[in-house]
Amino acid sequence: MLLRRTYPELEKSLIRASLEWFPSEIGQYKDNKKRWEIINGSIIDFGYIQNRDDVFLYQSAEYDYIGFDELTHFTEQQYTYLLSRLRTTNPNIKPVIRSATNPGGRGHAFVKSRFVDPVEPYQIWETPEGMTRQFIPATVFDNPHIMEKDPEYINRLKSLPEDEMRALLYGDWDSFSGQVFKEFDHKIHVIKPFKIPDMWPKYMSLDWGFAAPFAILWGAVGPDQTLYIYREFYGCKDHRPNVGLEMDAREVALHTISKENEPVNIRVADPSTWAKRGHDGPTIAEIFAEEGLYMQRGDNDRIQGKMAVHDRLKVDDSEASMYIFQNCRNLIRTLPSLTYDDRKPEDVHRHSEDHLYDALRYLIMARPLHMTRKKRSRSISRDRVTGY
Repeated sequence: MLLRRTYPELEKSLIRASLEWFPSEIGQYKDNKKRWEIINGSIIDFGYIQNRDDVFLYQSAEYDYIGFDELTHFTEQQYTYLLSRLRTTNPNIKPVIRSATNPGGRGHAFVKSRFVDPVEPYQIWETPEGMTRQFIPATVFDNPHIMEKDPEYINRLKSLPEDEMRALLYGDWDSFSGQVFKEFDHKIHVIKPFKIPDMWPKYMSLDWGFAAPFAILWGAVGPDQTLYIYREFYGCKDHRPNVGLEMDAREVALHTISKENEPVNIRVADPSTWAKRGHDGPTIAEIFAEEGLYMQRGDNDRIQGKMAVHDRLKVDDSEASMYIFQNCRNLIRTLPSLTYDDRKPEDVHRHSEDHLYDALRYLIMARPLHMTRKKRSRSISRDRVTGY
């Protein structure tokens, strides 16, 4: 099966190319079924997964080869579900899944963390589950057909905005079109942990997910109003790659308590944490309160919250007003990969991995950056992390 995100994309690219490239002697294309039927009995299906639940259209299917075109247009849930359709009863066939893509798009974060970040390019490595992965970078300079037949294409790419040019011309995974928080600089905003002074006010924020990951952050504010995100807790009820622990709300509350060895002044949470589940069940907020964790409703103004995150990330004379401890690896991984929403371009895409970002904006809105404040003291040593 070969996949694109939408049917129009599929029809204009993969299907059209197959009609041009495949000789009629090898088989016949069935337009009503959107597939090639090869004379040896093989089948090549063309599929698309536009919406979250479209993956279930392939629930009973079996493929020994799956190919994604523009993988970053898909979500991690869509990709990992299709992995369950990759199987065979033929001992002579090794099931394979291959993908092609550019940086950017809603799936940028999961593709980068799954393929680009773990090891050096070209290296084949094995996951704990016994699957092998490999990232093969390629740029337009590796395409002899374009370089020969359309040499001006390079100049057209160079005329694009900087971030889009770097992504499409050089395959830069740290700079891409649609990136929300361009201010984030790993060399500036990520620092080595230090002991938080006892007298600094401390905050905890929660973004709860009933069907999505839960995300908890802890932050402390120094005397110069600088915010330090010093701990994260990230997991979900159902196991997902890169997310971590599987546990219910009470387990999350108990684990949260076990992680703290300091008093927390204010706790804020997603307002949906107070939503009723069924007729008699307690809310998530009530479960946390039963374990001694009392929370306030966080400010869920998405646009104001986003602007507050921008303000915290701004750099003035190589100094920011927010730093993230390097042990908060999932926040560091997902924050710079967030993209704008297709339907609401001033907001972060709601189908991206935005759970820790949501927790971050609740925390920041609980302690917004003062419009006027004293110049930040340089007396605090910030040992920055210069590499990934």
